[in-house]
Order: sequence, then structure tokens, then C-alpha cells
Amino acid sequence: LFDPSRWRLFAAILWFEAESRAYLERARAAAVDEQNAAARETVRAYLDARGYSAAFRSRYFYPMVASIWSAPKEGVDGFSMLAVLAFLNNHYMLQRTRPRWRTPKHRSADYVERLRAELPPGACFMGERVAAIAVVPPAADGADAEPDAGAMRLLGADGAPLADGRAFDAVVLACHAAQSLEIVAHPRTSLPGGTQAVGALAGALARFDSTSNEVVVHTDVAAMPLDRRCWAAW
Repeated sequence: LFDPSRWRLFAAILWFEAESRAYLERARAAAVDEQNAAARETVRAYLDARGYSAAFRSRYFYPMVASIWSAPKEGVDGFSMLAVLAFLNNHYMLQRTRPRWRTPKHRSADYVERLRAELPPGACFMGERVAAIAVVPPAADGADAEPDAGAMRLLGADGAPLADGRAFDAVVLACHAAQSLEIVAHPRTSLPGGTQAVGALAGALARFDSTSNEVVVHTDVAAMPLDRRCWAAW
């Protein structure tokens, strides 16, 4: 309570939150080229330019951001500060008044079941591993017109169409970059933009990094703080 360094840290946190919210407001109101320039400003450059102390970085900012992204401090320094601040703001981590977060009773399984319940019958396909994406080619000369020409189908490992052979106007790869790259780089994959589009997308996905982390799952209350108000997790 009487440690001056704690009060300095707390004051720095309050200043950081207010300054970051103002920074985001200016970025949202800026022209496109200014927004692009802001997106290129790294965490290290942002903190250096504004004189944030080593104590603020090591005791607050780096532990918080590194735990959210499961990344080492060295990796955090190169992040886009605009992206970091946008994430923190969207999760009320730049505000003193925060919502009461809740956890679904059945965790992620609950998400899946609720989504399935909202979709029309036959619109959800479970357990079909996608290996490639293929553009439906136009009909050969003399053949009947191909109604799905230009649309995309999902292919399994054997090259057979998935999802009952349906064709889609667009495909969203809502998975990790490495998994998306595996699909995009598959020999059977084709995209509307041809090989150039495949190469550009594969190149962008290949730039993503990942780290390995050790996780200890336990139910030992003795390992937790005595005050339950201090219990927290990400």
C-alpha cells in the first residue's frame, strides 16, 4: 500500500487506457492512408515514442498481451499496436467499467449445437475433413451448361466432393493459418483468380507464426489465491 512504485504503475495504467482510447478514436476518424500508417506502428515503437517505463512494460503490458496471444515478449514487440489496442478495447480492457463475462454451460460444444439449431435442415455438415477447394469449371464443348461454373466445391482427401457435392459462391476458412495453408497449397486446390491467386494467398498464410505452449490443467484449490476475487484466467 505504501510502495510508491505501485502507485506509479497504477497511474501509468490509467494514463495508458485513456491515451489508447483517444488513439483509437483518432485512427477511426483518420484517412485511409493514415490508418494504414497507424496499423504499421509496432508495439515497441508505440511504447518508446510515448515514454512508457520498463516497469509498466514488464509488470503490466507484456504479461497481459503475451498471455492473450500466447506469445513471448520478443514476439509482442513486433505486433501492430493498433490491432492490439483494438482487441483490448473490444474486450473492455481499456476501461475501468467492465461487463460480467459468462461461460457457456457446455463450453464450445454449446456453440456448435446452438449454431446447428439455427441453421435450416441439411445446411450443416459435421466430420467432413476438407482437403482442398476447387472451382467448378465450365461445361465442355457440346455438353449441357454447367449451372455451378465459377462456384467452388469442397474436396476430401480422395478428391471427392464434400457437402453433398454442393457448390458455394464463397468459402471462409475459419481455422488456423497453418491449416488454411495446407488446404490452399493442396495440388487439387483452384481459386477464381487462378494460380496467381493461389500463390498470393499461400504466400500470405505462410507469413503467420505460431508458438508451442505448455498448459497445466488442475483442480487444486490450494494452488490458487486465498481470496477468490483474485481468481482469473484467460
